[in-house]
Amino acid sequence: MKLTTFLTRLSLKHRIIVISVFSSAMALFLSATLIIAGDYMQARERLVQSASVLANIVSYNAGTALAFRDRTAANDSLSMIGNYPHIIEATILSNEGVVFGVFKSPHSRHQKLQSAYSETDTTLAQSSSKQRVSFTGVSQFTDDFLEYATPIIFDGKQQGIFSLRIDLAGLQSRSLSLLGAVFISFILSIFLVYGMSRKLQKAVTKPIDKLANAFNDVSINKNYSLRLKNQTADELGKLADG
Repeated sequence: MKLTTFLTRLSLKHRIIVISVFSSAMALFLSATLIIAGDYMQARERLVQSASVLANIVSYNAGTALAFRDRTAANDSLSMIGNYPHIIEATILSNEGVVFGVFKSPHSRHQKLQSAYSETDTTLAQSSSKQRVSFTGVSQFTDDFLEYATPIIFDGKQQGIFSLRIDLAGLQSRSLSLLGAVFISFILSIFLVYGMSRKLQKAVTKPIDKLANAFNDVSINKNYSLRLKNQTADELGKLADG
């Protein structure tokens, strides 16, 4: 059933209420969608910036270890990664793709993600090292994590690549919380609009009801001397004066 057909079957009072609530609901839905989408995109950008800062610190500390092929020192440079509970894993690779240092989160969720991607997935760092492409820092999002990779520079030369994967569960949880808050606000706003519409529609329907009753009185009782008191300055008021 078309909306216009549905509206024609309603009384004027209910028609005004439905139009007000529907219009407000559409405007609120559009605003909520823009707010949620905008917040999610900004959160992704902030996450990439945070990953970049951390990656630059670790790659700076790992430069010497990689230049001298010191695996122990390379792993030591990853020790600070353990202070970030949202990091799934971090890897230090040589330009040839050889692994010199690895950090893997002990968190059960992260271990499941590591197992899920270990056999089928090639890391961003590995693909970059195989192509021997020099870069300043690249990132890519999957359904479960953000991967960020940056070159390790020592003495002005690229010695290898550092990459890390960051769990997106926190970002997704934030988005769901925001969605819940927006949904509650949406429902409360609809009820508020409905209540206001019920009250404000009387400003339109009450003069029309009086005018309709007067027409019925004239038609049924032949009371041609009946005059309506004009209480509005709009088109209905002009009709009452006529």
